[in-house]
Amino acid sequence: GDVIPAPFSWPEVFRHFLDPKLYGFAASFFLLNLVSTSLSYFLPIILQNGMGFSTNKAILLSAPPYYYAVIPVIISSRIGDKYRLRGPVITFNSLSLIAGFIMLGFADQVTVRYIGVYLATGAYVSNWAALNGYQASNITGQWKRSVVAASITACNGLGGVAGQLGFRATLLPSAARPDSHILIICIVAAFSVFFYIANSKQKAGKKVIEETDNFRYTY
Repeated sequence: GDVIPAPFSWPEVFRHFLDPKLYGFAASFFLLNLVSTSLSYFLPIILQNGMGFSTNKAILLSAPPYYYAVIPVIISSRIGDKYRLRGPVITFNSLSLIAGFIMLGFADQVTVRYIGVYLATGAYVSNWAALNGYQASNITGQWKRSVVAASITACNGLGGVAGQLGFRATLLPSAARPDSHILIICIVAAFSVFFYIANSKQKAGKKVIEETDNFRYTY
């Protein structure tokens, strides 16, 4: 578990790369930052070239969605903590982002497209907290946490690099495709099935999860 310090050894570190959950969590952060970086970097350009705002207005209108994002972050985090659920929160946020991107990329009215920016921004910012809670609740062990933290940080950065290349105002609406969050929903669904099976075996006394007695996965 996390209570007893484990001595450092390279085999202890490398064996955690055999856990498929690590790759699911790392891929989720890559996919999340793919959208967050592209939208945050290019939002002023989208507002100017895609919606017709002046340069000054585009810069000013880029800020309010991030102030709004505080609200869904707090609400989704409170719900996740209260009911001890992460996957449904991540899924809801991902669906909200998909809806926001559809509004941003395909609506005709500028007002509707700008509301889509609020929806998408609040959703992906909320998923930062939800994904961090999701991975932290489903692993144990100091070195495993270190390996997972390093892996998701690396993939998070790669998502930022990819996000700079994958979203351009000149490519709208074809660029406004939230494919990444459809994949996040698929990853969460796969984890949910795996966690349910593992928890059922643990309840029946047939399995010890994460090498920790009485530990169960968080959905």
